[in-house]
Amino acid sequence: MRLKTSFAGLSIVVALFACQQQADQAERERELAGVWRLVSWQLTNAAGEIKYPYGETPEGQIIYTAGGQMSAQLMYPGAELGDMSGLDSAAAISQVSRTFFAYYGTYTVDEVAGTVTHHVRGCLRPDWVGTDRVRHFAWLDRDRISLSATLEGDTTVPGENVLVWERVE
Repeated sequence: MRLKTSFAGLSIVVALFACQQQADQAERERELAGVWRLVSWQLTNAAGEIKYPYGETPEGQIIYTAGGQMSAQLMYPGAELGDMSGLDSAAAISQVSRTFFAYYGTYTVDEVAGTVTHHVRGCLRPDWVGTDRVRHFAWLDRDRISLSATLEGDTTVPGENVLVWERVE
């Protein structure tokens, strides 16, 4: 009888812990929820050189919903695509993503690791669909956050990418 009571008690503790973890996850997602404007995107390559993939005044928006959905669009303002005639689809996507990039999906936050993971459902780059994109985050103040990622092996923007976002709403 005592063993049954211990297992029942343990089951309750485990269930309460799981509920608290879900509540904590929901709270972290609510903190991030909103519309964010891209302030800057800086890339530091392996040689330590700083570059601005979409210029020094990029435009963009990332949206996180309280329900765990996300979408991101980034744009190089004023950039021209150039002549795309005769390009196969891979080359055309590569050329377009030099001036515009977008993806969407769901997200989860890991406060302990300081990461937000974008679970990509759709993307301008088909090779991102179905992948997880981990971003390290740092709150710069109440309405500013930086998201950074090291994109090893990414031929589009390899190196340490740091994007600063400002809350719009």
